[in-house]
Amino acid sequence: MPAAAGTVLGAGWRFGNRAKGSVSWLRDDAVLTFFAGQRLAGPGDAEAARKAAPAWAAAAGLQGAASTDALAAAGPQGHPAILVHGTAALDGRPVRWSLLFWKCLQRQKSFAAIVFSQTAADDAALLSPRCHG
Repeated sequence: MPAAAGTVLGAGWRFGNRAKGSVSWLRDDAVLTFFAGQRLAGPGDAEAARKAAPAWAAAAGLQGAASTDALAAAGPQGHPAILVHGTAALDGRPVRWSLLFWKCLQRQKSFAAIVFSQTAADDAALLSPRCHG
């Protein structure tokens, strides 16, 4: 499970909970969830990530998730990543989400993290995980 680097995460975030396979942080109406690393490779390109992202959003508790775009990005600690944006609902309220898939080169594991909010997802928070020492 990746840990969050507080200096990268920024002010106002607080630990939310640890569930099997995930850990969450909260700030105002925003939720950031990291998922445990997998030995299986994550999506290999933006289109595959766009298609896979709604299932990960559902795993974070969102309903009716739809991806709006996906693009290659620099992930935490410079790891290769794919960033996906989308919309969904939480308890009947619309939310915007950003999901990052990345591969930790040192640990040879794939990770995913999602942040969602009613206003705008904080993509910068997705760069806070530290997946290796």
